[in-house]
Amino acid sequence: MIGNGTFNTTIDGGGSGDVVKITVDWVNVTGFTIINSGNQGLPNYDSGVEIDTSDHCKIEDCNSSNNYLGIYLYDSSSNTLVNNTCNSNSNNGILLKGSSNYNNLINNTCLNNGGGI
Repeated sequence: MIGNGTFNTTIDGGGSGDVVKITVDWVNVTGFTIINSGNQGLPNYDSGVEIDTSDHCKIEDCNSSNNYLGIYLYDSSSNTLVNNTCNSNSNNGILLKGSSNYNNLINNTCLNNGGGI
């Protein structure tokens, strides 16, 4: 999935659930602004981008803002997050839960969130 850059392509979740939810392996998301997820915490965190039990995905050059969580990796391995901005999210900018195996976080910026990475 390739957008036309964060200034030109916005996915707006309308305040309900996850905005982008990835549930299969080998998905790339590049060049989007992703905003307005729902505001639910446990048990199912609402997120700008959620990678759920999926491997070898790449999120690149995205702005995930004004969500509950910016980017959420759940039980996922061998994913890459590169050059993303996560700001003004209610909870963490980036959260990895059960996702400690071989994930690469490169040059991401998290500002003004409820938590960092």
